[in-house]
Order: sequence, then C-alpha cells, then structure tokens
Amino acid sequence: MNESMFFSVLAGCAAALLGLMFVAISIEVGRRGKMSRIEDSVIYETLMEFMLPLVFSLAFISWPQYWKYFGCGLGIVGILGAIRTLSRWKEARTTWERFQTKLSIFSLCFYGAFVAFSWLGWLSLVQIWLIWLLFSGTAESWRILVAGIEKP
Repeated sequence: MNESMFFSVLAGCAAALLGLMFVAISIEVGRRGKMSRIEDSVIYETLMEFMLPLVFSLAFISWPQYWKYFGCGLGIVGILGAIRTLSRWKEARTTWERFQTKLSIFSLCFYGAFVAFSWLGWLSLVQIWLIWLLFSGTAESWRILVAGIEKP
C-alpha cells in the first residue's frame, strides 16, 4: 500500500472517530453540566488524539513534500496540550483527575518522539504513532462515554 492510500484511510478513520468523540462529549456534558479545568484539558487532549492524525493525513495527501514540517508543528501542539493538563495537577480532586494529570507525562514523551520522528524523516514510525493515537483516543472516548468522568 502506498503512502497516499494509507493516509486517505487514516483520515477517514480519524474523521469518523472525531465525530463519535463529539457525541461522547455532548452526552457527558449533558449528563454532568459544567466540567472542571482538568476534565476540560483531558477532553482537549483526547480531541487532539483524533485531530492530529486527521490534519496530518490531509496535509500529507495535499503536500507530501512538506510532511516533516506538519509533523513537527502538530507534535508541538500536542506537547502544549499535555503541558496544559500537567500544569493543572494541583487542582486534581479525584483519583481519575490525578491519574489523568500523571498520564500527561507520557503524552509529553509521546509527542516529543513524534516531533523527533517527523524531523528525522522516519515516516514509518510516524505512521505507527498516528495509528496509536487513534487507539488511545478511542479508549479514552469510550471511557468518557461509558463510565463517565468520576464525580468528586
């Protein structure tokens, strides 16, 4: 399979999962009302797990010669989202919130590696990372939808 076909399929999957994530968020917000800043950050990070593969795939299909720059830029946006969640660790009131803020350390490393792989031109590893983001985002979306965010 060539890269264009891979990224076309990946973009379709990411778009479908992003739509389902919006449904999960709408249901959870309707059930709970206003969310805490940590919950808001976690939802932002989960949306990034679908947006990054979608935007990267569309950019690769449109401008394949610039994929390294898109990868680096999108990875930096992911790093900023993880920093946003990590910076709110003092506000954590529940076990779920504490777990999510600690998990942001993994996100920092993950997005840092994504930037490095993009910069070095390792497209195969970038593809693996993008697939992992879809799995990770799906698991987090499912947890938000089914279990709901833990109440304090």
